[in-house]
Amino acid sequence: MLLKKGPLTAIIAVDIRYTFEPQDRGTFVNRQLDLTIQIPGLLKVAEPLVIWVFRKENVRILAELKRCVEAQPKARDLNTSGSERAHSGN
Repeated sequence: MLLKKGPLTAIIAVDIRYTFEPQDRGTFVNRQLDLTIQIPGLLKVAEPLVIWVFRKENVRILAELKRCVEAQPKARDLNTSGSERAHSGN
């Protein structure tokens, strides 16, 4: 991906992998980010800033994913509600 932001031009390759592992009564989510950055010339000094931005975004995305998942009804609640509705009509 070519990134152009003001005077900064960089080529960035991003590979993101998610793994989900059962843990206690929940799920552990690991988001692994492999990042390759090519910044030409003197602007290479901006590389730590670019890495910091990606790390910050990684934390934000995981927090948002957690918020969205926790806002959903639990599977057992869905099963109970569905079976109650199915039986209430009989």
